Amino acid sequence: MSEAVQDAETVVGEAHRNGIAKLVVAAFAGAMAGAMAGLMLAPDRGAETRRRICEGMRTRSSACREKLGPLLQRMSCRRSERKGTEED
Repeated sequence: MSEAVQDAETVVGEAHRNGIAKLVVAAFAGAMAGAMAGLMLAPDRGAETRRRICEGMRTRSSACREKLGPLLQRMSCRRSERKGTEED
C-alpha cells in the first residue's frame, strides 16, 4: 500500500474515532431533511416559496454585511498595518 493511502486511512480513522465525520454527516443529513420537509409542507406554491426564500436570503445577507462590514474593515486595516511593519 502506498504511503499516501496509509496517511489517508490514518486521517479517516482518526476522524471516525473523534466522531467528527459522523457529526458532519448527521448535520448535513438533518439540514437536507429539514429543507425537503419545509418545501414539501410549505403553504404556498413552489414559485411563491422560492421567491420568499430568495427575499429572506437577500435580507439576511444584507444584515450580515452591515454587521460584519466594520469588523472586516478593521481586520483589513490590521493586516495592512502588519504588512507595513514587516516590510520596514
